[in-house]
Amino acid sequence: MRFKVLVLSLLTLISLSPVSAQSVENVVAEVGSNGKVIITYDLKGDPEKERFSTSIYSSHNGYSQPLVNVTGDIDTEYNVIPGSGKRVEWDAASELGSYNGELAFEIRARVYQFLRVTRPAAGKWVRRGSTTAITWAGGQSSEKINIQLLKGERIVSNLSTVNNSGSYSWSIPKDIEKGKDYKLRLTGSKGPITTEPFSINAKYPLLLKVAVPAALLAGTIVLIGGGSDDGPLPVPPEPN
Repeated sequence: MRFKVLVLSLLTLISLSPVSAQSVENVVAEVGSNGKVIITYDLKGDPEKERFSTSIYSSHNGYSQPLVNVTGDIDTEYNVIPGSGKRVEWDAASELGSYNGELAFEIRARVYQFLRVTRPAAGKWVRRGSTTAITWAGGQSSEKINIQLLKGERIVSNLSTVNNSGSYSWSIPKDIEKGKDYKLRLTGSKGPITTEPFSINAKYPLLLKVAVPAALLAGTIVLIGGGSDDGPLPVPPEPN
């Protein structure tokens, strides 16, 4: 078997999210003395929010199938963490057999962005007895998202398991306990994420609750007073 590494072709980066802005840099391929091909590269991204699925394709089969006998920073289950000095080793001898010729490679990558809740925001509040939208971003469009309500670290309710549409309409029970330490936990294919605390308040503000009886009382006084504001109240007739 004889081959020569001709070039490492453009890396194809397929994003699952239109807002991602990652790239691959400093790609180098060389043949080792043992006939194995060593490929190194830098994978740019946010290690706190993103993981990558990576595959390497070769010109020996027209880039039709990914290379199989590879080890290192290569994974199809979104486990590659972005960073510098990524290294892949390909056992070319075992995969190419009697192949003779030049080789070019193509790396293809997909990015998975971790789930993040955008509403309700940290420190904000929602009202019991109302309906509010829980919104989030990230994940894969094909995965299911399980949504749970927590108070502190205690699970209060399993709200639903839904498609990853980025939104869920939450009908908040009117008898749920008020509090400031509520959280949401969303679980997708890469595990759970938990929001910062938010509050659940009463359906109506306390001031409004106090004002309603006062208005009714004022109406009662007017009804009893009745008549003209100028003269005295009529004297009731004497009993027979």
